[in-house]
Amino acid sequence: MCSPDHPGSCDSHAPDSSPATDSGASDLTLAAAKSHMSSASRQIAVNPLTAKKKTPAQPAVAATKTAPTGETRTAASRAAVVETIRAAIMDGRLPAGVKLGEGDLTKAFSVTRNVVREALSELKQLGFVSLVPNHGAYVSQPTPEEVSDVYGARRIIEAGIFTEFAQNCTARDIRALREHVRLQEEANRRGDHQELLRLLGEFHLLVARLNGNAVLAEILERLIARTSLMTMLYQESHGQCAVDEHTRLIELLAAGESVEAAEYLQAHLRGNSSRLTPKHTDVQVDIVQVFATKKSAG
Repeated sequence: MCSPDHPGSCDSHAPDSSPATDSGASDLTLAAAKSHMSSASRQIAVNPLTAKKKTPAQPAVAATKTAPTGETRTAASRAAVVETIRAAIMDGRLPAGVKLGEGDLTKAFSVTRNVVREALSELKQLGFVSLVPNHGAYVSQPTPEEVSDVYGARRIIEAGIFTEFAQNCTARDIRALREHVRLQEEANRRGDHQELLRLLGEFHLLVARLNGNAVLAEILERLIARTSLMTMLYQESHGQCAVDEHTRLIELLAAGESVEAAEYLQAHLRGNSSRLTPKHTDVQVDIVQVFATKKSAG
């Protein structure tokens, strides 16, 4: 073995300082040593006390998926109820003012009352449902004051977004907006008013997201959800006028006209709110039948 303290011991050419021995004796000694080692190895191999026992191969355990917990299932059920009711409101199957009875919803969705209550609470936060103490839940009927307040909040927030975005937007951003307007035009040509309404709101949210302020985009998303509901409930048509105004906004943004873009944006939102005619309705709808019909169609 090479010793770090004696480098010379690793030199194969170092002179052998050990006394010379008889070559034949050395060979016999070496042969005896090998024979002893071989015998010892055989004894160890067959010794039942020291022999290594083979462990039988264990069958592979198939990976199993964790079963969803009760909490997970409840959350999934609540989300499904929220989305289904929201869609029914937005496509007109649940008009403004319709009562959303807990018993009817429990029966329609085959869920517990707790799930229904949580779903209605979330829909209230989104602006789709009003909860009246001692009376229950109703599809929202935004008042003229609510329409004015929500659109006023949008004008303030979006004016700042459009001003900043006009100064910083890229050619890629402008292409994304123009592609979005193309989708709006296609929906309008098809007469798909529900899709057009969704896209008209989404255009403003896209500008906010491209501008890069996630907090403002989150706030705006909730406001747009409310104005989209107002438009669906209180406006007869959502056609080409809004699409043309979006095209003009893109032109101002592309030119970097920040002041003009903000002013045009505010006029655009004022025009949208002026076309709404809030009205109080008292409509009776068979809730169970509404959702049963949707399930059959799907």
